[in-house]
Amino acid sequence: MPKCDGLAVLMSIKNMPNRPKVIAMSGGTHYLDQEDLLESAKLMKADLVLSKPLQLKELSVKIAQLLNGT
Repeated sequence: MPKCDGLAVLMSIKNMPNRPKVIAMSGGTHYLDQEDLLESAKLMKADLVLSKPLQLKELSVKIAQLLNGT
Protein backbone atom coordinates (compact mmCIF):
# COMPACT_ATOMS: atom_id res chain seq x y z
CA MET A 1 0.00 0.00 0.00
CA PRO A 2 1.56 3.27 -1.05
CA LYS A 3 0.56 5.57 1.86
CA CYS A 4 0.67 3.20 4.86
CA ASP A 5 1.15 -0.44 5.72
CA GLY A 6 -1.33 -3.02 6.95
CA LEU A 7 -0.33 -2.61 10.59
CA ALA A 8 -1.11 1.11 10.37
CA VAL A 9 -4.53 0.29 8.91
CA LEU A 10 -5.20 -2.17 11.76
CA MET A 11 -4.24 0.47 14.31
CA SER A 12 -6.58 3.01 12.76
CA ILE A 13 -9.62 0.72 12.64
CA LYS A 14 -9.20 -1.52 15.70
CA ASN A 15 -11.61 0.48 17.89
CA MET A 16 -14.25 1.20 15.28
CA PRO A 17 -17.72 0.25 16.59
CA ASN A 18 -18.64 -1.71 13.44
CA ARG A 19 -15.14 -2.69 12.38
CA PRO A 20 -15.04 -4.90 9.30
CA LYS A 21 -13.51 -8.37 9.51
CA VAL A 22 -9.80 -8.21 8.77
CA ILE A 23 -7.54 -10.87 7.29
CA ALA A 24 -3.85 -10.03 7.59
CA MET A 25 -1.48 -11.67 5.11
CA SER A 26 2.28 -11.36 5.04
CA GLY A 27 5.30 -12.85 3.39
CA GLY A 28 7.66 -10.70 5.44
CA THR A 29 9.90 -7.93 4.22
CA HIS A 30 13.60 -7.48 3.79
CA TYR A 31 13.79 -5.94 7.28
CA LEU A 32 10.88 -7.58 9.21
CA ASP A 33 10.29 -11.29 9.72
CA GLN A 34 7.00 -12.76 8.51
CA GLU A 35 6.18 -14.31 11.89
CA ASP A 36 6.82 -11.01 13.71
CA LEU A 37 4.50 -9.16 11.33
CA LEU A 38 1.74 -11.74 11.69
CA GLU A 39 2.08 -11.75 15.49
CA SER A 40 1.79 -7.96 15.47
CA ALA A 41 -1.38 -8.24 13.37
CA LYS A 42 -2.85 -10.66 15.95
CA LEU A 43 -2.04 -8.23 18.75
CA MET A 44 -3.84 -5.50 16.82
CA LYS A 45 -6.92 -7.71 16.62
CA ALA A 46 -6.79 -8.98 13.05
CA ASP A 47 -9.53 -11.59 12.79
CA LEU A 48 -7.30 -13.98 10.88
CA VAL A 49 -3.64 -14.07 9.89
CA LEU A 50 -2.24 -16.01 6.96
CA SER A 51 1.28 -16.62 5.73
CA LYS A 52 2.21 -16.00 2.11
CA PRO A 53 2.43 -17.69 -0.26
CA LEU A 54 -1.02 -19.19 0.05
CA GLN A 55 -3.30 -21.13 -2.20
CA LEU A 56 -6.55 -19.64 -3.49
CA LYS A 57 -8.50 -22.66 -2.18
CA GLU A 58 -7.06 -22.13 1.32
CA LEU A 59 -7.96 -18.44 1.22
CA SER A 60 -11.51 -19.22 0.06
CA VAL A 61 -12.02 -21.69 2.91
CA LYS A 62 -10.64 -19.25 5.49
CA ILE A 63 -12.85 -16.41 4.23
CA ALA A 64 -15.94 -18.64 4.41
CA GLN A 65 -15.02 -19.73 7.96
CA LEU A 66 -14.50 -16.14 9.04
CA LEU A 67 -17.80 -14.96 7.57
CA ASN A 68 -19.68 -17.91 9.08
CA GLY A 69 -18.10 -17.47 12.51
CA THR A 70 -16.53 -20.95 12.54
